[in-house]
Amino acid sequence: HALHNDFQALKYVHPRSQTRDTTYVPNFLSEPGLHTRARVSLKDLALQLLHKKIQVGPHGHSSVEDA
Repeated sequence: HALHNDFQALKYVHPRSQTRDTTYVPNFLSEPGLHTRARVSLKDLALQLLHKKIQVGPHGHSSVEDA
């Protein structure tokens, strides 16, 4: 979920000042029920904010579902 991993895999350099990565958004870190940690996973964000379970089942992680 962290954009820096995607950018690295693509060998793409993007200005940090123009990058918005939800794993680092402070308001998401303080939502009730979210674990207190430096970064929040997309799976946890979807469950807590959208009440939707993602990245489950035999196939696990789907880039379409994540998008």
